[in-house]
Amino acid sequence: MDTNPLQTLTHLSKDRNGPLWKKTKEDHRNILDRPISDSKDVPAQLSRQAQANAMWNAMEYLEEKNSDYDSLPPEEMEVVQRMLDGANLPIEPKPMPVKRPTNIVVENKILGAGKHWAVDLVKCGGISNGRKSYARKVTFAEAPGIHERIRKGCLRSLRSIGADVGNAATLEELIRDIASRNRVSFEISQRIVQLSGAQNFQNPIVESWLAGDGTAAHPNGIYMEFAQGKSEDELLNRGKRAGRNAFFAELTPDMRASLFCQHATLSVMDYICGQTDRNPQNIILDVDKVNKTVPIRAIDNDLSLFAGSVGAFEKLNNALSLASIDYVSKDVYIGVLRLRPLDLARIFLANGRRVDTDEFLNACDRLEKCQAHLRKLMDEGGVLTNQSDWLT
Repeated sequence: MDTNPLQTLTHLSKDRNGPLWKKTKEDHRNILDRPISDSKDVPAQLSRQAQANAMWNAMEYLEEKNSDYDSLPPEEMEVVQRMLDGANLPIEPKPMPVKRPTNIVVENKILGAGKHWAVDLVKCGGISNGRKSYARKVTFAEAPGIHERIRKGCLRSLRSIGADVGNAATLEELIRDIASRNRVSFEISQRIVQLSGAQNFQNPIVESWLAGDGTAAHPNGIYMEFAQGKSEDELLNRGKRAGRNAFFAELTPDMRASLFCQHATLSVMDYICGQTDRNPQNIILDVDKVNKTVPIRAIDNDLSLFAGSVGAFEKLNNALSLASIDYVSKDVYIGVLRLRPLDLARIFLANGRRVDTDEFLNACDRLEKCQAHLRKLMDEGGVLTNQSDWLT
C-alpha cells in the first residue's frame, strides 16, 4: 500500500484516462471486495482496506471534478486530504474520553441523590449561559439500593432492543456499554460528515463522555451528553403558545428550511445507527432568533445499534423507516454513499465492540438498504442541493 498516498494520487491524477490510473483503481477495488477473514490480524486487514477505501474515494472525487489534484482550488484540496486522512481512523480500542460537567444547575433529581451529582436516567434540565439546556448523566450515588435499581432499569431497556447485556457484572460495565453505544452512533454520523466533504455539514448526533475516573471526587459514571436548547416536544406542544403552527410562524423561511433539512439528515443517521428511541423529547432545538439559526441536537442515543433485522427495526421504530425519508440533502447523499462496512468495523473496534456480532452485521445491512434508498431518491429528484428547495 502507498506510503505517501497524497503524493501517489497527485502523480496518478495527471493522466486519469491512462492505464496506471485504471489499474490502481482496480487494485483498490479488489482489496475492498476481499472479505475479512476470521483471524487474529483483523485490525491489519481493516487497515489495508481503510487505505484502499480512502484512495478509492479520493480518485472518485477527482473523476467527479474532472481535475488532477494540483489543479483543484484550495478548499477542494482540503476535501481530498480529509478523505485520505480517513485511512488513519483508529482500529484498536481507545479509551473513552473523560469530560467534567460544568456550568449546569440540576433542576430535577430522580432515584435519589449522591454526594456529587444527581442520579438521573432521564434528563436533567439546567441553565447554561442564561439559556435553558438539557444534560443527561448516570452516576454512582450514595443511596441504599440505588445501584441495583439503576442496573435493573438499564438492563430492561437494553434487553428490550435485543442487546446482550447479561454479562454486565457491575454497574460500571453497564455504563461503559451505554457509553459505547452513544460513541459509536456519534462516530458513525461524524464519519458520514467527513466523507461528504462539505464544510458546513453538521453532525446532529450529540457527543458523549465519561465523567468519572473512580476517585472519591469523581465517582465512576457517565456524563452522557449535553445539548443547549429546548426539546422539540416542549417547543411544539408545551410552550405558552402551544402548537406546531405557532412555533413555525416564529421562524424565518431559512430557519424552517434548515430545520426540515436537519430532520431528514437525522432520520438517515438514526436509521443507519439503529436508533430505537428517537422522539420529540430527545431532539433538542437551539432556536437563536438573533443569528437566525436553529441547530438540531439529538440526545439519548444509548438505545442504538439495534441487533435485529432491518424489518424488525422498521416495525419497532415505524417513524424511522426508509419509507419516511422522502428527501435528503446532497451532502448526506454523498457522505452515506461513500460510507463502507469497513468504516463501521473500524468504529466498532475502536469503541470496544466486536465486528462479528448481530449488531454489526445488521448495521451493515441497514447501511446497504439506506444507500439503495438514497440512489432511488436521486433518480426521483429527492436529493436537494439548495436550502430553498426544502420550502417548495
